[in-house]
Amino acid sequence: MAAPPKPGAGAQEAPEFSDFRVSLLPDGGFAPEGPRRPDLWCSQGFCTKRVGPDYRRTIRLVEEIDVIDAKGAKSRYAVGEALAEVRQSISGVVWPPGADRFTIYPQSGKKSGEGNGVGPIKTAFITQLTDRGWSYEKPFPIPGVPGGSAFGPLDAAKGTDAGVVAVEWETGNISSSHRAMNKMCLGLRRGGLIAGVLIVPTRQLAQYLTDRIGNVYELLSYVDHWAAVPVDVGYLGIFAVEHDATSMDVPRILKATDGRALR
Repeated sequence: MAAPPKPGAGAQEAPEFSDFRVSLLPDGGFAPEGPRRPDLWCSQGFCTKRVGPDYRRTIRLVEEIDVIDAKGAKSRYAVGEALAEVRQSISGVVWPPGADRFTIYPQSGKKSGEGNGVGPIKTAFITQLTDRGWSYEKPFPIPGVPGGSAFGPLDAAKGTDAGVVAVEWETGNISSSHRAMNKMCLGLRRGGLIAGVLIVPTRQLAQYLTDRIGNVYELLSYVDHWAAVPVDVGYLGIFAVEHDATSMDVPRILKATDGRALR
């Protein structure tokens, strides 16, 4: 295959990224394909790829951590098909509007009015999933204990022949990440879920997002704890995502605290 095209002026590629368009294969893998077809859907200044066989691997899924895979649940057809849709939806998120890759403005998010927001990225991802038949903010299938706090809804979920597959996209701090993992562990242990995935940024991406957002590095030391949860059958995973490139020539992704983002 010919050498991949170089990014535009001012862009710096993230490491180990192959710059080509891809198509999803039946087994969930990827293969190079033909000319670019933008096929973009835009809302509130953020663009995603519409559902279809052609998409670009933009915001990158760089690691899948299999925390629990009881009785090979990840390989079961219904679960595997749902996870393939999660991968496609991650790959469909682009920035800036009209682009065919995810290029982030490389500014630290530690100060107010600086860095990039995470809400619009999550919204773009959820749009991809709902286009594929997933439910948004689906109620958690298990009630809280009497006198205790109720569980919040799942960011997205899909009913399959094998059971409910849940996805949580991290927009909060590390405490939020732990709550999401604990909630999905409980769902697996008590049979309310067949699979759950938490999507978090790598440290390389998190540095440019809202300050103190949870990232995969902060969760690694707790994987053994969650893996020890007794589950008859089910899958629990952590998917780490990262940008395709950085550039000072693209706009920031607005935070909820930015005045313009509130209008």
